[in-house]
Amino acid sequence: VWLRQFWLKPFGLKQGSPEVAAPNIFPANVFRVAMSAVPCRRRISKKRPARSRSRSPAHNAEVAVAPQSDGRSCSRSRSPVAIVRFASPELRADREVVLATVRHNGVLLRSAIPEFRADREVVLTAVRQNSEALRFAAPELRADREIVLETLRNASSSRASPWLSAASRLWTDRECVLAAVRHDPDNLELVAPAFQDDREVVMTAVRKCGSTLRFASHAVKADREAVMAAVREYGPALEFAAAALRADPGGV
Repeated sequence: VWLRQFWLKPFGLKQGSPEVAAPNIFPANVFRVAMSAVPCRRRISKKRPARSRSRSPAHNAEVAVAPQSDGRSCSRSRSPVAIVRFASPELRADREVVLATVRHNGVLLRSAIPEFRADREVVLTAVRQNSEALRFAAPELRADREIVLETLRNASSSRASPWLSAASRLWTDRECVLAAVRHDPDNLELVAPAFQDDREVVMTAVRKCGSTLRFASHAVKADREAVMAAVREYGPALEFAAAALRADPGGV
């Protein structure tokens, strides 16, 4: 009797009510009776009208790159294949559409037609937004000193180094080399041997990553100041120093 009162009281049911006449009232029937009084959201909600999906490719392309009121672009263009999937050939050949697209996501430069990959303003806009866009630029722009320097200045340390996308002739440009090792010290491995023997270039690299001392020339590995800078940043870098300095660790 106590159990029946305990279960029935919260639901406002009485002992003699027909809803609780079944022998297996505890707790299945009580739960079923109680839940039947709760309005089902699916039953009472109004049916929403179906959204129309019949959009033209041109409309989707315009929406994908259209700026919002606050100056940002719509999130639909976050997909690197958006311009290929939605834009018509006419829109892909529209310079303003391409500029709006790469301004939002520079990697979308890979979906542009060759004419815009060779467009200096389009490429600069793309690499300022995402340094990885450099690899999709035309070869003559990947050899452009200003564009490569701009790419390295804006490159994020969490992304792949754009130095590999630069034309090989820039690998002998001292200012470009310095910008490359500032962005990623491991680029010291890729530069010309003359820069691996350049004390300033090596010092720039080892101050950010001491283990890059292993890419320096033998002359720089014997330079006490360069070795000390590397060891301060990464203690085990001493193993890459010249034998004379390793034999006198107290001096380092």
